Amino acid sequence: MSLGGCAPLSVLLLLSTWGSSISQYNTVTLDNKSGEPVSVRLIGPTAVQVDVPTASQRTVSVAPGQYHLKVRYGEPGKHRYACGEEFRVNETATVRSQTTIALQGISDGAYRTRPISQEEFGADGEKGAQ
Repeated sequence: MSLGGCAPLSVLLLLSTWGSSISQYNTVTLDNKSGEPVSVRLIGPTAVQVDVPTASQRTVSVAPGQYHLKVRYGEPGKHRYACGEEFRVNETATVRSQTTIALQGISDGAYRTRPISQEEFGADGEKGAQ
């Protein structure tokens, strides 16, 4: 699986469910388990930035396609940044994807990421936010 320009360092966990359609929309749920506030840039066909307070979840409806995340952890003046591997949101005529990403802030998680700079967090790159 390509990191879309991001090299590995794990801090996130990606879980995807695929089954009979519960919703008419594909969703990505960002579950903040890191113990600090995060801001997430979802990069792909649907490009959004979502703030997720500590111990909270935010769900966004998305179009099918390839995605990756850029994440800013922590409080102003103490931020750290990460970029994650690509993942796919699938859709058929009868089934929608419901993907949950646990933002854990730990190494060796299931969703590979690498540290990035503040500038890279804000940059759109080839898959940039619109």
